[in-house]
Amino acid sequence: MKIGKTTSSFLFLLGLAIIGLGANYAAFVFIKRANLKISEQSNIAEISKGRVSGLFGREKNDVRAQIIKLHSRVLSEDGAVSFLESIETYAKDHEVELKIDSVTIDPPVDPANPGLTETLRLRLEGEGSWQNINELIFYLEHLPYKSSFESVALSKLESSWRIRAELTVLKAGPVLKVFNEL
Repeated sequence: MKIGKTTSSFLFLLGLAIIGLGANYAAFVFIKRANLKISEQSNIAEISKGRVSGLFGREKNDVRAQIIKLHSRVLSEDGAVSFLESIETYAKDHEVELKIDSVTIDPPVDPANPGLTETLRLRLEGEGSWQNINELIFYLEHLPYKSSFESVALSKLESSWRIRAELTVLKAGPVLKVFNEL
């Protein structure tokens, strides 16, 4: 079988084009992987730089800003009563019959810094409509303080729902109060 000069030239050029496309694709994949590695290394470098500058070079105003930020997430030492009243008021306004069964203060969160923070532990029980109970849960989940549910149990009653929950809230200890006065 005899192949013409034009056909063999076409096949040769087609083969070169396929080889060229394959090489182009391989180069693209190689460059993409290299860019990803460079990006990862850059991110690691930025994180390390942030950690180093966090450890060193903090001025008094930087520390004050950190203390203010901490205070905004921690219940003040003498704010427990008003905090409990705000929960009770919210529940009442949203037609949830709420009873706070117990309030305890656990030992300091950080044993290395006793008196810096404590944990306020609440056990509460309430009854209301499904929507109102869910609104109460949402309210408690989104408190402006560092808080979390230790347990939540919902049960259906005849015409309403019951919630039993244990909530912990980070509370300032006596040492943190001194920082606040700086």
